[in-house]
Amino acid sequence: MSGTLQRANATPLVRIGSATKPRPTIANPKGTLRMAKKTGSDVYIYSWMDSALVYFIDNMYGPGHSAVIHRKNSQG
Repeated sequence: MSGTLQRANATPLVRIGSATKPRPTIANPKGTLRMAKKTGSDVYIYSWMDSALVYFIDNMYGPGHSAVIHRKNSQG
C-alpha cells in the first residue's frame, strides 16, 4: 500500500520550505527529495519537490528499491 499525505500531517523531517503551497526555488529545486522513517516500523515518508511539493507514504518497499521515472514532455 502506498498513499499521499496531507501537509498538516507531515513530519517536520520531510517538510521543504515554510510556505503554505511550496514551489521550486533555488534552495529547493525540482527533484529535491527528503525521507523519514518511523522508528520501530517500516513506514517511510517522502517529500518530493516537483512543480509543487508532494508527500508519499511507503510501508512496503522502502528506499532499497528504486525505479527510473519518465515524464512525458509536452513540448514536442
